[in-house]
Amino acid sequence: MGYGAFTTPYKNAPEMDSGISVSNNAWATGTFGGYVELSDGRSAPKLCGLTCHHVLRPPPQPSVMTHEVFSPYDSATSSENITISHPSMGDHQESMRGDQRSAQKERYRLQELHERIDMLGNEAHPKLFQQVDRLKERITYHEERLQAAEVNREIGKVMFSSGYKVSGDYGCVLDWGLIELYPTRTGCNLLPDRSATVTYSIDAVELHGRAEKFGRTTGHTGGVINPVDSYVRFPGSQFALETREIVVLSETRTKVFSEGGDSGAWVLDSVGALMGMTWGGFTCRQGTFVTPIKAITDDIRSQTGHNVRLPDGYLI
Repeated sequence: MGYGAFTTPYKNAPEMDSGISVSNNAWATGTFGGYVELSDGRSAPKLCGLTCHHVLRPPPQPSVMTHEVFSPYDSATSSENITISHPSMGDHQESMRGDQRSAQKERYRLQELHERIDMLGNEAHPKLFQQVDRLKERITYHEERLQAAEVNREIGKVMFSSGYKVSGDYGCVLDWGLIELYPTRTGCNLLPDRSATVTYSIDAVELHGRAEKFGRTTGHTGGVINPVDSYVRFPGSQFALETREIVVLSETRTKVFSEGGDSGAWVLDSVGALMGMTWGGFTCRQGTFVTPIKAITDDIRSQTGHNVRLPDGYLI
């Protein structure tokens, strides 16, 4: 059964804050960053989804460091046939559990209401029958949503991913992955608040001031780019890594810029230009690591031979 057979709780195409995961992975969820076009100059451009490598190839078991870099893993290619789903398996399962709980609660309320009407007999107020109708509608709504358990949620397959490595030019972590999307599961880079479409980017040297992002976990948040680069060491990884990272600081202690599940979210400036992509953060959650988009697209070009462009926009 596919999309369109009934009203589902899910959108057909992922948006810039959608949760995604490997299709059979229930614990590792990341964010669909957005859409990019890949072109080799010979064939028609291909529309792909951009997110983090560790979202498309998570470690074999949950990590206790839920918002820090995992140990390095090899890059992935299309030959491995890794399918990606939207929403993520974990989000889908939680959605189904929520509808099951709601439907069960409303069935119980409906039963109580029927018993009350039976007890009152002819003295039952007409409003009680209206409540019965509303409860039946709610139960039908949740039951129809539960049919989404049978929906095909696959949106595409892994095309390329970086693995974990350090950029020679920028000195930062590279952690990107491309999804080759099915033609019927594509959209555009319309901001989730519907305010604008992302059509251009800015260079790494211009990264300063305020930043915004739309993520699967924390939604729309704002922060401030730390004017001083952070040097980060990863002593627990398979390789001794020290990198130079751009950090977005949370604006307040009560509203963090990102949390676990936001990896892959695109980071924008105050006018909607694409600056970079989140891949992790400090354990205290007050700082988020952001890789400049130019570092990502330079590596994509180097690894795949494809130029990267924003749809209806400019080369990145």
